[in-house]
Amino acid sequence: MSKRNIPINIQGQPPTQAELDRAKKRLLLRIVVAVIVCISVLISSGTIVYLVPTFYAFFVALIVAPIPGILSMKIAQRGYRYLGLFDPLDPEKHPEECLEYSKFLSDPAVAAYHAQILAQGRGLVIMEYRAARAWISAAPEREKQAQAKEVYAKICSNIVV
Repeated sequence: MSKRNIPINIQGQPPTQAELDRAKKRLLLRIVVAVIVCISVLISSGTIVYLVPTFYAFFVALIVAPIPGILSMKIAQRGYRYLGLFDPLDPEKHPEECLEYSKFLSDPAVAAYHAQILAQGRGLVIMEYRAARAWISAAPEREKQAQAKEVYAKICSNIVV
């Protein structure tokens, strides 16, 4: 299997050690490229004074850019351990909350990022659960808004100019 045909990890699964190693290699490669480019620019320009701010900005951007990805992979690995210890949505312990949560996940926009949130650890699971409760409690308001839109559409269709 060539490097180009490596299967992509399915979202929601903890990253494998190979994926973590590839991320570390990419980070090191970016750092090396940043150093080489910045040094060559400084040498070729002949003036270091004007390029020092650019050097720092470029170097910092190349180093900082991959860090959130690496951290999220580490958090995802730990997240599965936390979820094993703390599950706010255990159907046996919290049947009503699980029913509300399943209604929350029936919204396609919510379901789209659900696996990613679960993969990122205990704190975000709790925050998503709270968001689910808020979403469920706002259902009557959304129904009122839908009715208001229908009434507005009827009024607009009856207006003759």
